Amino acid sequence: REYQLVAYWRNATDTDRLTLIDFILAEWERLYDAAQRDFHGHDTAQEVVRAIDSMAGMLTDGGSLWRFETDPHWCLVRRVTEAAEQQYATATSPSSDAANRLKRAWTACYRQSPNYDEAYRNAVLAVEAVVLPVTIPNDTSGTLGKAVRNINDTRARWTVGGLTSEGPS
Repeated sequence: REYQLVAYWRNATDTDRLTLIDFILAEWERLYDAAQRDFHGHDTAQEVVRAIDSMAGMLTDGGSLWRFETDPHWCLVRRVTEAAEQQYATATSPSSDAANRLKRAWTACYRQSPNYDEAYRNAVLAVEAVVLPVTIPNDTSGTLGKAVRNINDTRARWTVGGLTSEGPS
């Protein structure tokens, strides 16, 4: 079997190799989760962590466009600029519904097989999680469109911190 894997790897396209790595990560996540649930699985969990660290190091040392993501799911994600990574980390650092939705949007957008519909849907839901309680707190069926309309209809009541009354609205 090991020979078959090596032969596959040698003949595979870059896309096929990335798909295989992504598959392995998903399998390792399943194995790790099972080991975490099993009191005696500590050694297995540690082996998985060591394997991931090793593989992540190979991707970094090799200058890969890809890195590992483990939250919300284990998968390959495309590397972005350090500034974008820092902004993402800041936006997702508090534990909240908005942060969890943003994590899902990010992963869906930057994973090896992107799903832009899922990314967009989760990004909108992340914004709604922040905006709805502030703009239309009593509307249980609120949407981003309703929030925007409410802000437009009540524009005189809204201010932006740091702007004086003499400044532009």
